[in-house]
Amino acid sequence: MVMLSRIFGAVKFSTLLVFAVIIGLFYWGHHYNWQVPGLSSDGGKNGKKQESGRRLTEVESFSLDPKALNLACIRLPSHATAAKAGLKIVPVQVRAMTQLVQANGVIEYDKNRYADLSPRASGIAWEVFKKEGDRVRKGEVLAIVAAAEVGRAKSDFLQAIVQVQLRGKIHNALTSLPDIVTLRRLQEAEAAYAEARIQMFNGQQTLWNRGVPVQYQECMKLPDEKAVEKLRFLGLPKEFLDKSNLEFLPANLLPVIAPFDGDIVRRELVIGEYVTPNHPQFVIADLDHLWIQLEVRQEDAALLRLGQEVELTPDSSPGVIARGKINWISPFVDTKTRTVRVRSEVRNESRELLAHTFGAGRIQVQSIPESLAVPQQAIQRFAGRPVLFVQLEEECYAARRVELGIEDGNWVEVRSGLRPGDRVVTNGSHLLESEIVRYQMAHVTAE
Repeated sequence: MVMLSRIFGAVKFSTLLVFAVIIGLFYWGHHYNWQVPGLSSDGGKNGKKQESGRRLTEVESFSLDPKALNLACIRLPSHATAAKAGLKIVPVQVRAMTQLVQANGVIEYDKNRYADLSPRASGIAWEVFKKEGDRVRKGEVLAIVAAAEVGRAKSDFLQAIVQVQLRGKIHNALTSLPDIVTLRRLQEAEAAYAEARIQMFNGQQTLWNRGVPVQYQECMKLPDEKAVEKLRFLGLPKEFLDKSNLEFLPANLLPVIAPFDGDIVRRELVIGEYVTPNHPQFVIADLDHLWIQLEVRQEDAALLRLGQEVELTPDSSPGVIARGKINWISPFVDTKTRTVRVRSEVRNESRELLAHTFGAGRIQVQSIPESLAVPQQAIQRFAGRPVLFVQLEEECYAARRVELGIEDGNWVEVRSGLRPGDRVVTNGSHLLESEIVRYQMAHVTAE
């Protein structure tokens, strides 16, 4: 029995040992890709080949060795190769460069020369003088409204003038008799006189607020009949009075007056209509002065400055260009469009520009009178840096790292790396790029 127990124990131990060896082999094979390091059939060359393969992958992503970009001359296999690739050589140009910011825009009315007009008191339209499209001058009467509130205000103002004159006389008379009049009586007269003057000032202000510009000093100098007549027809145009029967004109007529020179772009008032201050009856705008409003991307906002030149080409009139200069830049980014609003004034004496017209806008953010420039297609990039191919002689080219500046259409400013007179490759430069890659591949393999 002891012998059997020992035999079974040995068998159990051997089984565990076999399992351990199998697990170890599995781990080793997975780690070394099932190849013995240094004992492969190529005598270890496969390992070098894998390393070369890793470096070639870097070459394909253009992490190029600086030596490759400093080749004295890159030569193509033949002239036919260059012709087949469509290689094109152009000279570097010295030209003026302008950096532009593109933005969508709209032409709007100048809000400093725009007004929604309505009578300053409710009433009935008595007379309408102007229509849509008419040009008006500052202070010109557009319409007349019969407003009961204005009639009451004129009456209150005239009564206040009478009270001021009466109480002023009483106060002066009492002041000239200091020995007879008691102090209390004199103080009461002074208070009444002051109260009358306050009422007169209030009445004048009420008429001013209703659009009737009256001066109490002028009215006080006139006889009562003249003062009433002046106040009754105050603000009404002479042409209207000349053709009217003054005897039957009410004293509650209120003029609607143009606040500045401009054009009537909308009119809703008709004779006999009841109107209120809450509903505009005329819209006046100065069409000689408009606004250009552009929505600039927030990425370009840092380039904006006051005074920069602005252009906008209306979609409806491609041959017309509106020009101005930036006079306002919004201090915030619009939360919905993520743009910055820019405004410019533009003159429009020719009336070619129409308000509410959309268009394509441009802002000139930088201008250089003379700079070296190359076409966009001449630029290649290696490891994220710009490179140009310069022709040294027939079928001989060199790669040069350059520093780029502003872009102007299809042209790019080159700030360093080129000289006047250099000739650069535009079309087909990818062929020279492949020659550099081939050079480094050979260089890597040789190592």
